[in-house]
Amino acid sequence: MAQDRLPNLPDTTTAGRRERSEAFGGALQSASGDAVGKAPPYSPEERLAAALGFQRRTPPGPRTPPDELIREDRDR
Repeated sequence: MAQDRLPNLPDTTTAGRRERSEAFGGALQSASGDAVGKAPPYSPEERLAAALGFQRRTPPGPRTPPDELIREDRDR
């Protein structure tokens, strides 16, 4: 796969974006950014579903408070 800021794009997609951006005198990143910028915003339901999905993938158990982690890192 070609190098792009959006991972897991097939080579055909990246090649097509590159050709289109070069034809219009732009860069591949700007073409990708334009496509992302034109995407419709997430609805509140979609945002909640994404947040719950991240939460499900987070292992249960006690969490170390951030201040303890910072102190531990500083003491190294």
